[in-house]
Amino acid sequence: MTTRSTTCRAAALGAALLLAALASCGEVADSPPPVPFADWSGVDAAVEQMIVAGDLQGAIERIEPFAGRPLPPHTELLFATALHGAKRYGAAEPHFARALAAEPPLPERAGGLHLHAWCLFQLGRLDEARARFEEHALLDPEEGDTPLGLGRIALAEGDLVGARRELERAVALHRAASESGRADRRAEGARALAFLADVELAEGNAPAARQALEASVTSYPFHLGAWSKLHEVCVELGDAAGAEKALEGRAHFEGLLNAPPDGEAQ
Repeated sequence: MTTRSTTCRAAALGAALLLAALASCGEVADSPPPVPFADWSGVDAAVEQMIVAGDLQGAIERIEPFAGRPLPPHTELLFATALHGAKRYGAAEPHFARALAAEPPLPERAGGLHLHAWCLFQLGRLDEARARFEEHALLDPEEGDTPLGLGRIALAEGDLVGARRELERAVALHRAASESGRADRRAEGARALAFLADVELAEGNAPAARQALEASVTSYPFHLGAWSKLHEVCVELGDAAGAEKALEGRAHFEGLLNAPPDGEAQ
């Protein structure tokens, strides 16, 4: 070891000991240990696995101690994604904003724009959400959740014409994706149909709303909110039998959702 490297190591050790001593006296606030930029790849990999496994809290806790300092853009995006999944939208939003401002743009920018748009929607920042959805549509025009978001914004603003246009496009895109093998798109298409029913109700067309809701629960019967809405529409139409059938449908599929996995003790 050279004299220069020995001196540098000694200086670094001395600085660390001084900070530790000051912190123990209350003169320096405790802070998380630094994580060199090169180490973030391992952190990111672990966090990605947690998010995929549904362990959002674990993912948040892995990064949160370092969130008060600049993070690499990909780590910012992962942290924002975990917070968003945990419905901590206010906490997630600035991390989405920083990740998406990165230059050069992240390879995952399209997905990040999509999540940021929904985050802004949940925060009631509709103009910003619209801009993000529109930006995302340029990158991924076949994603049905983008017109779904735009349709919900239009519906919230009372623009029934715009809401119908966007929600019908969402239904069509999700149907096409489902027919091409994307089975997960059936659930999203069913959601779009349920919101399309809201447009029909706002226009005073309860029979058309019922038709949209029946299509929704037929496509994806685990959409419990659509069953409840179908019950309300049947009541409005004076169809007691249809209303009862909707309640039974909800109860049946809710029971299936809440049933323990096979082999698990009752």
